[in-house]
Amino acid sequence: MKTITKIIASVFLVATISSCNDKDILEPSVNSQLPAPTSYSVGQSYGGGTIFYLDGTGKSGLIVAPKDDYNFVLTGATRYFDFYVSGLSGTVGTQLQKVNFTITHQDVYDVEVNLIAPNGVIIELAYNSISVHGSNFTNTTIQTGGQTINGVSPPFTGTYSPYDPFSNLSSSTANGKWSLIIKNHSTLYNAELVNATVTFNATNYPVIMKTWNNGSNILTTATGTVIGTGQANTSSIISYQGNGGYAAKECSDLDIGGYTDWYLPSINELTELYNQRAYISGINTSASYWSSSQVNSTNAYRKSFSSGTTSSISKSTMCCVRAIRSF
Repeated sequence: MKTITKIIASVFLVATISSCNDKDILEPSVNSQLPAPTSYSVGQSYGGGTIFYLDGTGKSGLIVAPKDDYNFVLTGATRYFDFYVSGLSGTVGTQLQKVNFTITHQDVYDVEVNLIAPNGVIIELAYNSISVHGSNFTNTTIQTGGQTINGVSPPFTGTYSPYDPFSNLSSSTANGKWSLIIKNHSTLYNAELVNATVTFNATNYPVIMKTWNNGSNILTTATGTVIGTGQANTSSIISYQGNGGYAAKECSDLDIGGYTDWYLPSINELTELYNQRAYISGINTSASYWSSSQVNSTNAYRKSFSSGTTSSISKSTMCCVRAIRSF
Protein backbone atom coordinates (compact mmCIF):
# COMPACT_ATOMS: atom_id res chain seq x y z
CA MET A 1 0.00 0.00 0.00
CA LYS A 2 1.40 3.37 -0.96
CA THR A 3 1.80 5.88 1.85
CA ILE A 4 -0.05 9.18 1.71
CA THR A 5 1.85 12.41 2.17
CA LYS A 6 0.67 16.01 2.14
CA ILE A 7 1.93 18.79 -0.11
CA ILE A 8 1.25 22.24 -1.69
CA ALA A 9 1.49 24.45 -4.99
CA SER A 10 1.74 27.95 -6.94
CA VAL A 11 -1.07 29.43 -9.19
CA PHE A 12 -3.05 31.47 -11.72
CA LEU A 13 -6.32 32.94 -10.37
CA VAL A 14 -9.29 33.10 -12.61
CA ALA A 15 -12.72 34.26 -11.47
CA THR A 16 -15.82 34.32 -13.65
CA ILE A 17 -18.68 36.47 -13.06
CA SER A 18 -21.09 37.57 -15.76
CA SER A 19 -22.03 37.60 -19.35
CA CYS A 20 -18.76 39.42 -19.27
CA ASN A 21 -15.39 38.42 -17.88
CA ASP A 22 -12.95 39.60 -15.34
CA LYS A 23 -9.20 39.62 -15.17
CA ASP A 24 -7.66 39.43 -11.72
CA ILE A 25 -3.95 39.45 -11.02
CA LEU A 26 -2.83 38.02 -7.69
CA GLU A 27 0.44 37.52 -5.92
CA PRO A 28 0.99 33.92 -4.76
CA SER A 29 2.96 32.89 -1.74
CA VAL A 30 5.99 30.71 -2.22
CA ASN A 31 6.80 27.98 0.27
CA SER A 32 10.07 28.67 2.07
CA GLN A 33 11.48 25.37 0.79
CA LEU A 34 11.35 26.60 -2.79
CA PRO A 35 13.66 28.88 -4.75
CA ALA A 36 11.85 32.14 -5.40
CA PRO A 37 11.12 32.90 -9.07
CA THR A 38 11.86 36.43 -10.20
CA SER A 39 8.24 37.29 -11.00
CA TYR A 40 4.91 36.28 -9.51
CA SER A 41 1.75 37.08 -11.35
CA VAL A 42 -0.46 34.10 -11.30
CA GLY A 43 -3.75 34.77 -12.52
CA GLN A 44 -6.23 36.27 -14.82
CA SER A 45 -9.87 35.60 -14.45
CA TYR A 46 -12.64 35.10 -16.90
CA GLY A 47 -16.40 34.66 -16.72
CA GLY A 48 -18.30 31.39 -16.55
CA GLY A 49 -16.73 29.56 -13.59
CA THR A 50 -13.80 30.40 -11.38
CA ILE A 51 -10.57 28.89 -12.67
CA PHE A 52 -7.26 28.99 -10.85
CA TYR A 53 -4.32 28.40 -13.17
CA LEU A 54 -1.08 26.93 -11.94
CA ASP A 55 2.15 26.55 -13.77
CA GLY A 56 5.29 25.09 -12.35
CA THR A 57 7.33 28.25 -12.70
CA GLY A 58 5.07 30.59 -10.78
CA LYS A 59 5.75 33.23 -13.42
CA SER A 60 3.23 35.46 -15.10
CA GLY A 61 1.12 34.83 -18.14
CA LEU A 62 -2.01 33.10 -19.30
CA ILE A 63 0.04 30.58 -21.24
CA VAL A 64 2.40 28.15 -19.53
CA ALA A 65 5.64 29.91 -18.75
CA PRO A 66 9.06 28.66 -19.95
CA LYS A 67 10.63 25.89 -17.95
CA ASP A 68 13.03 26.53 -15.14
CA ASP A 69 14.09 24.62 -12.04
CA TYR A 70 11.06 25.84 -10.10
CA ASN A 71 8.67 23.39 -11.72
CA PHE A 72 10.78 20.30 -10.99
CA VAL A 73 10.06 17.96 -8.09
CA LEU A 74 13.28 16.10 -7.44
CA THR A 75 13.47 12.45 -6.45
CA GLY A 76 12.01 11.88 -2.99
CA ALA A 77 10.91 15.52 -2.76
CA THR A 78 7.63 17.28 -2.07
CA ARG A 79 6.75 20.67 -3.53
CA TYR A 80 4.09 23.10 -2.45
CA PHE A 81 2.17 25.25 -4.92
CA ASP A 82 -0.05 27.71 -3.01
CA PHE A 83 -2.81 29.90 -4.42
CA TYR A 84 -5.46 32.16 -2.97
CA VAL A 85 -9.13 32.02 -3.79
CA SER A 86 -11.40 35.05 -3.39
CA GLY A 87 -14.74 36.11 -4.73
CA LEU A 88 -16.58 32.87 -3.93
CA SER A 89 -19.13 32.63 -1.14
CA GLY A 90 -19.71 30.38 1.86
CA THR A 91 -18.32 26.89 2.13
CA VAL A 92 -16.92 24.79 -0.69
CA GLY A 93 -20.03 22.59 -0.79
CA THR A 94 -20.29 21.41 -4.38
CA GLN A 95 -18.45 24.41 -5.84
CA LEU A 96 -15.24 22.45 -6.52
CA GLN A 97 -15.75 21.12 -10.03
CA LYS A 98 -12.47 19.62 -11.27
CA VAL A 99 -8.68 19.64 -11.16
CA ASN A 100 -6.69 19.29 -14.36
CA PHE A 101 -2.91 18.90 -14.63
CA THR A 102 0.00 17.82 -16.78
CA ILE A 103 2.97 16.28 -14.96
CA THR A 104 5.84 14.58 -16.72
CA HIS A 105 7.53 11.62 -15.01
CA GLN A 106 9.02 8.36 -16.25
CA ASP A 107 6.84 6.36 -13.85
CA VAL A 108 3.77 8.15 -12.48
CA TYR A 109 3.14 5.13 -10.26
CA ASP A 110 5.50 7.02 -7.92
CA VAL A 111 3.83 10.45 -8.17
CA GLU A 112 1.30 11.59 -5.58
CA VAL A 113 -1.02 14.55 -6.21
CA ASN A 114 -3.10 16.05 -3.39
CA LEU A 115 -5.27 19.13 -2.84
CA ILE A 116 -5.54 21.12 0.41
CA ALA A 117 -8.53 23.34 1.23
CA PRO A 118 -8.32 26.52 3.35
CA ASN A 119 -9.42 24.62 6.47
CA GLY A 120 -6.36 22.35 6.19
CA VAL A 121 -8.21 19.22 5.04
CA ILE A 122 -6.29 17.29 2.39
CA ILE A 123 -7.65 14.96 -0.24
CA GLU A 124 -5.62 12.65 -2.42
CA LEU A 125 -6.36 13.11 -6.10
CA ALA A 126 -4.18 10.33 -7.46
CA TYR A 127 -1.54 7.92 -6.12
CA ASN A 128 -2.91 4.95 -4.20
CA SER A 129 -5.42 4.44 -7.00
CA ILE A 130 -2.65 4.04 -9.63
CA SER A 131 -1.86 0.37 -10.25
CA VAL A 132 0.01 0.37 -13.58
CA HIS A 133 3.53 1.67 -14.29
CA GLY A 134 4.12 4.12 -17.11
CA SER A 135 4.91 7.73 -18.05
CA ASN A 136 3.08 11.03 -17.56
CA PHE A 137 -0.13 12.67 -16.51
CA THR A 138 -1.10 14.41 -19.77
CA ASN A 139 -4.04 16.80 -19.55
CA THR A 140 -5.40 14.64 -16.75
CA THR A 141 -8.75 15.70 -15.29
CA ILE A 142 -9.81 14.65 -11.79
CA GLN A 143 -13.56 15.04 -11.37
CA THR A 144 -16.41 13.43 -9.47
CA GLY A 145 -18.05 10.82 -11.68
CA GLY A 146 -14.94 10.15 -13.76
CA GLN A 147 -13.71 6.65 -14.55
CA THR A 148 -11.53 4.83 -12.07
CA ILE A 149 -7.82 5.27 -12.70
CA ASN A 150 -7.12 1.83 -11.21
CA GLY A 151 -5.99 -0.57 -13.92
CA VAL A 152 -5.55 2.17 -16.55
CA SER A 153 -2.15 2.41 -18.26
CA PRO A 154 -0.40 5.80 -18.42
CA PRO A 155 -0.24 8.33 -19.91
CA PHE A 156 -3.45 9.37 -18.15
CA THR A 157 -5.34 11.61 -20.57
CA GLY A 158 -8.97 11.14 -19.59
CA THR A 159 -11.28 12.16 -16.76
CA TYR A 160 -10.83 10.14 -13.57
CA SER A 161 -12.45 10.06 -10.13
CA PRO A 162 -10.39 11.37 -7.21
CA TYR A 163 -9.01 8.79 -4.79
CA ASP A 164 -10.62 10.77 -1.95
CA PRO A 165 -14.01 12.36 -2.72
CA PHE A 166 -14.29 16.13 -3.24
CA SER A 167 -17.05 16.04 -0.61
CA ASN A 168 -14.35 15.69 2.07
CA LEU A 169 -13.59 19.39 1.44
CA SER A 170 -17.21 20.56 1.41
CA SER A 171 -17.21 22.11 4.89
CA SER A 172 -14.16 24.33 4.26
CA THR A 173 -14.59 27.98 3.41
CA ALA A 174 -14.20 28.45 -0.35
CA ASN A 175 -12.06 31.57 -0.01
CA GLY A 176 -8.53 31.41 1.33
CA LYS A 177 -5.32 29.54 0.67
CA TRP A 178 -5.55 26.37 -1.40
CA SER A 179 -2.60 24.18 -2.30
CA LEU A 180 -1.86 21.63 -4.96
CA ILE A 181 0.60 19.11 -3.57
CA ILE A 182 3.00 17.04 -5.61
CA LYS A 183 5.19 14.41 -4.00
CA ASN A 184 7.72 12.42 -5.99
CA HIS A 185 8.22 9.03 -4.32
CA SER A 186 10.67 7.90 -6.99
CA THR A 187 14.37 7.41 -6.23
CA LEU A 188 15.23 7.47 -9.95
CA TYR A 189 13.21 10.09 -11.82
CA ASN A 190 12.37 13.77 -11.39
CA ALA A 191 8.80 15.00 -11.83
CA GLU A 192 7.89 18.20 -13.65
CA LEU A 193 4.70 20.19 -13.21
CA VAL A 194 3.86 21.62 -16.63
CA ASN A 195 0.54 23.25 -15.75
CA ALA A 196 -2.63 22.75 -13.78
CA THR A 197 -6.06 24.29 -13.27
CA VAL A 198 -8.49 24.09 -10.38
CA THR A 199 -12.05 24.94 -11.43
CA PHE A 200 -14.97 25.97 -9.24
CA ASN A 201 -18.57 26.26 -10.31
CA ALA A 202 -19.96 29.77 -10.55
CA THR A 203 -23.12 31.34 -11.85
CA ASN A 204 -23.27 31.47 -15.62
CA TYR A 205 -24.95 34.47 -17.17
CA PRO A 206 -26.59 34.70 -20.60
CA VAL A 207 -24.58 36.00 -23.50
CA ILE A 208 -25.61 39.56 -24.37
CA MET A 209 -25.43 41.24 -27.77
CA LYS A 210 -24.98 44.97 -28.29
CA THR A 211 -23.86 47.51 -30.86
CA TRP A 212 -20.49 49.20 -30.38
CA ASN A 213 -21.96 52.69 -30.75
CA ASN A 214 -25.00 54.44 -29.35
CA GLY A 215 -26.69 55.02 -32.67
CA SER A 216 -24.25 57.48 -34.19
CA ASN A 217 -20.78 57.09 -35.69
CA ILE A 218 -18.49 59.33 -33.70
CA LEU A 219 -14.70 59.24 -33.82
CA THR A 220 -13.45 58.52 -30.29
CA THR A 221 -9.93 58.20 -28.90
CA ALA A 222 -10.45 54.48 -28.13
CA THR A 223 -7.57 53.35 -30.33
CA GLY A 224 -5.64 51.22 -27.84
CA THR A 225 -5.10 47.62 -28.95
CA VAL A 226 -2.58 46.12 -26.51
CA ILE A 227 -3.26 44.46 -23.17
CA GLY A 228 -3.89 47.12 -20.56
CA THR A 229 -5.66 49.64 -22.83
CA GLY A 230 -9.22 48.35 -22.63
CA GLN A 231 -10.17 50.40 -19.59
CA ALA A 232 -9.02 53.69 -21.15
CA ASN A 233 -10.78 52.74 -24.39
CA THR A 234 -14.02 52.13 -22.52
CA SER A 235 -13.84 55.48 -20.74
CA SER A 236 -13.19 57.23 -24.04
CA ILE A 237 -16.13 55.54 -25.78
CA ILE A 238 -18.51 56.52 -22.98
CA SER A 239 -17.25 60.11 -22.91
CA TYR A 240 -18.11 60.47 -26.61
CA GLN A 241 -21.23 58.27 -26.78
CA GLY A 242 -22.87 59.17 -23.46
CA ASN A 243 -25.66 57.11 -21.91
CA GLY A 244 -27.24 54.12 -23.61
CA GLY A 245 -27.25 50.36 -23.90
CA TYR A 246 -24.19 49.88 -26.12
CA ALA A 247 -21.27 47.51 -25.47
CA ALA A 248 -18.84 49.73 -23.53
CA LYS A 249 -21.58 51.25 -21.35
CA GLU A 250 -23.04 47.82 -20.53
CA CYS A 251 -19.66 46.68 -19.27
CA SER A 252 -18.97 49.90 -17.36
CA ASP A 253 -22.37 49.71 -15.65
CA LEU A 254 -21.85 46.18 -14.34
CA ASP A 255 -22.04 45.70 -10.57
CA ILE A 256 -21.16 42.06 -9.95
CA GLY A 257 -19.53 40.40 -6.97
CA GLY A 258 -19.08 43.79 -5.32
CA TYR A 259 -16.98 45.04 -8.27
CA THR A 260 -17.93 47.97 -10.47
CA ASP A 261 -14.69 48.49 -12.43
CA TRP A 262 -15.61 46.40 -15.47
CA TYR A 263 -14.70 47.40 -19.00
CA LEU A 264 -14.80 46.27 -22.62
CA PRO A 265 -11.50 44.52 -23.52
CA SER A 266 -9.10 45.84 -26.13
CA ILE A 267 -8.58 43.59 -29.13
CA ASN A 268 -5.42 42.02 -27.65
CA GLU A 269 -7.18 41.42 -24.33
CA LEU A 270 -10.06 39.85 -26.25
CA THR A 271 -7.55 37.64 -28.08
CA GLU A 272 -6.37 36.28 -24.72
CA LEU A 273 -9.98 35.42 -23.88
CA TYR A 274 -10.21 33.62 -27.21
CA ASN A 275 -6.99 31.72 -26.49
CA GLN A 276 -8.47 30.53 -23.17
CA ARG A 277 -12.00 29.92 -24.48
CA ALA A 278 -11.87 26.21 -23.57
CA TYR A 279 -11.81 27.22 -19.89
CA ILE A 280 -14.59 29.81 -20.11
CA SER A 281 -18.05 28.36 -19.81
CA GLY A 282 -20.81 30.52 -21.23
CA ILE A 283 -18.72 31.63 -24.20
CA ASN A 284 -20.53 31.37 -27.53
CA THR A 285 -17.86 29.77 -29.70
CA SER A 286 -19.89 30.29 -32.86
CA ALA A 287 -20.26 34.05 -32.32
CA SER A 288 -18.13 37.19 -32.55
CA TYR A 289 -17.32 39.52 -29.63
CA TRP A 290 -16.72 43.25 -29.60
CA SER A 291 -13.42 44.75 -28.55
CA SER A 292 -13.11 48.34 -27.37
CA SER A 293 -10.51 49.07 -30.06
CA GLN A 294 -11.75 51.54 -32.65
CA VAL A 295 -10.63 51.38 -36.30
CA ASN A 296 -12.14 54.67 -37.50
CA SER A 297 -15.34 56.68 -37.10
CA THR A 298 -17.52 53.90 -38.52
CA ASN A 299 -15.74 50.64 -37.64
CA ALA A 300 -14.25 48.82 -34.64
CA TYR A 301 -12.47 45.50 -34.16
CA ARG A 302 -14.27 42.31 -33.27
CA LYS A 303 -13.00 38.76 -32.74
CA SER A 304 -14.65 35.61 -34.08
CA PHE A 305 -14.67 32.93 -31.38
CA SER A 306 -15.24 30.23 -33.99
CA SER A 307 -12.34 31.00 -36.34
CA GLY A 308 -10.15 33.28 -34.22
CA THR A 309 -10.23 35.91 -36.96
CA THR A 310 -10.01 39.60 -36.07
CA SER A 311 -12.01 41.86 -38.37
CA SER A 312 -13.09 45.47 -38.75
CA ILE A 313 -16.88 45.83 -38.74
CA SER A 314 -19.49 48.57 -38.60
CA LYS A 315 -20.06 49.91 -35.09
CA SER A 316 -23.82 49.51 -35.57
CA THR A 317 -23.47 45.70 -35.90
CA MET A 318 -24.86 43.53 -33.09
CA CYS A 319 -22.05 41.44 -31.52
CA CYS A 320 -21.62 39.57 -28.26
CA VAL A 321 -20.11 41.38 -25.29
CA ARG A 322 -17.80 40.10 -22.56
CA ALA A 323 -16.42 42.46 -19.92
CA ILE A 324 -13.22 42.21 -17.90
CA ARG A 325 -11.73 43.91 -14.87
CA SER A 326 -8.19 44.15 -13.57
CA PHE A 327 -6.32 45.14 -10.40
